[in-house]
Amino acid sequence: MNHHFEARLQALVDRLRSHEDFASDRRARTGTKGITRVLHDVYYPKYNFRRCLRRESAPENVRPAVGSANGMRRGRLVDGQLCDLVRRFRTEICRDSTIARMRETGRLMSFRGFVEREAPRHLHLMTRAAIRRLNRMNLLPVDAQVLVGDTESLTRTAVDVLCVLKRDPRKAVLVELKCGFDRYLSLSSGKMRFELRAVDNSPQNQHHLQLAVTRELYARAYASLEVPTGLVLWINNDGNTRAESVRPWAIENVDAVLRRMRGRIRRSSRVVTVRRDRRFDERTPPRA
Repeated sequence: MNHHFEARLQALVDRLRSHEDFASDRRARTGTKGITRVLHDVYYPKYNFRRCLRRESAPENVRPAVGSANGMRRGRLVDGQLCDLVRRFRTEICRDSTIARMRETGRLMSFRGFVEREAPRHLHLMTRAAIRRLNRMNLLPVDAQVLVGDTESLTRTAVDVLCVLKRDPRKAVLVELKCGFDRYLSLSSGKMRFELRAVDNSPQNQHHLQLAVTRELYARAYASLEVPTGLVLWINNDGNTRAESVRPWAIENVDAVLRRMRGRIRRSSRVVTVRRDRRFDERTPPRA
């Protein structure tokens, strides 16, 4: 028995089981608002990619591949396909028979090999591109659409894909998937707001900020596990991919960002409550 491989396999099994223990109470730890909308409202409320494309500094041939609504539908399709495959792979790799087979062969089960055997033929181009890139980076997906949040920050989100390093499954990587931003990823409309006023307001930096917040919420929800690294994976319209680790400025400011998000949500909640009370008072006739 290869002791090094046995240690890797045991680390993988421990990671899967530890993560599974927390999965049952995900709802109890979720917040009240999705982070994407709150971050938009607080830090870049006026950003519009179409306006950026019309700027003189943008190349003439730059055009969005699809409208925002179609792009969102496509992103949800890719997320859904990848989530289904990852969860089926997770179920398979947790079986005692699969663990015994990995011990016998001395090799961890391949996610790409599993997809080639089990995936439907109609997988989207971007789904296949994401699978190829994860394989090249030696990342093994173990869960997808992991719901995280906390009552303190009043926010929630989902980790697109949770991976572990093949060479050391004790180390986790959170992967944020972004589809179709290749033509305007770095186009900015000035700067972000508040403590991020020195950061260019581009989709690229917005994605790094989203990932930093997701990573922090995951670390709070799964406090007994090692804090994972974060990775943004952009999938272009032609199937090419680009990956970047979460940027230091986003990690350094994440606590302040969460505090400001919490304040925004609480103020919004008070406004909604006041409006509801006013409508109720208007509809309630005075007592005689």
